[in-house]
Amino acid sequence: MEFSLADGDKLRRILSSPADNLANAVGDFRPKQTANGNYMAEVCTSQDGAFIALRLYQFINMNYEPVIGTCRFEGEKAQIIKRLF
Repeated sequence: MEFSLADGDKLRRILSSPADNLANAVGDFRPKQTANGNYMAEVCTSQDGAFIALRLYQFINMNYEPVIGTCRFEGEKAQIIKRLF
């Protein structure tokens, strides 16, 4: 999924926020997918939604480069992150 610079920056801040503040960081934010976005997210989720792994990339120097390590969420935190996508 690709996102605009503004939505990608917000996703980056959310993924970097403390785990105990995740619900507040997400709030009602829903990033909008865009073609040829400045950010790209690779997302893998279990069928029951109890596990999500994702990695966020930014288009830098003509290539998508990781801007944050692989994030893993389980249980309630996975459900919070799932609302983003």
